[in-house]
Amino acid sequence: MSEGEGQGEGGRAQQFRRVGSRNLSQFYPAKLLVVEDNAINLKVIKYILANLGFDPDTASNGREAIEACEEKIYDIIFMDVQMPEMDGITASRHILQKPSKQHRPIIIPITATAFPEDKQKCKEVGMQDFIQKPISEECIAGILEKHLGSLAQKNSQAEAPQHSKVLGKAFENRDTQKNRPKTHPKA
Repeated sequence: MSEGEGQGEGGRAQQFRRVGSRNLSQFYPAKLLVVEDNAINLKVIKYILANLGFDPDTASNGREAIEACEEKIYDIIFMDVQMPEMDGITASRHILQKPSKQHRPIIIPITATAFPEDKQKCKEVGMQDFIQKPISEECIAGILEKHLGSLAQKNSQAEAPQHSKVLGKAFENRDTQKNRPKTHPKA
């Protein structure tokens, strides 16, 4: 039995504390955006992410999030659902509708309410997972490992054809070298 298995919530929390104590950004380098209108909640999320080795960009409403996404590519966006000016669902819809051939960010909704209809709205616009406030380091670490791990796998698969081309050329050059007549230096 591995550590944390069969130990209920205490074992799970202990396992995540161990995960949270290491620098996840070394294993999964990523660009993160946190969209939160409440200054205290924003500080808490930034503190948690800093403990995990990340330095996220921030926005205080949906409009700022859209502007940030036009200027920079993000891997994961933590998006508060209820904000003034533009809510997280509307902002996520705009961000995810932008045509991108290479990248589509993972948007994780954060909310104080967890009604089934809220979760359904988030899912319908393309948001993934769901974080209910209050936010914990264990929850953030688990979500980051899950999504950044899948992103790393996708990236390595996308790079595979490029590596194949490089390897193909290397083998081609090697075979060309084998077929050349050998010349011996004159003594």
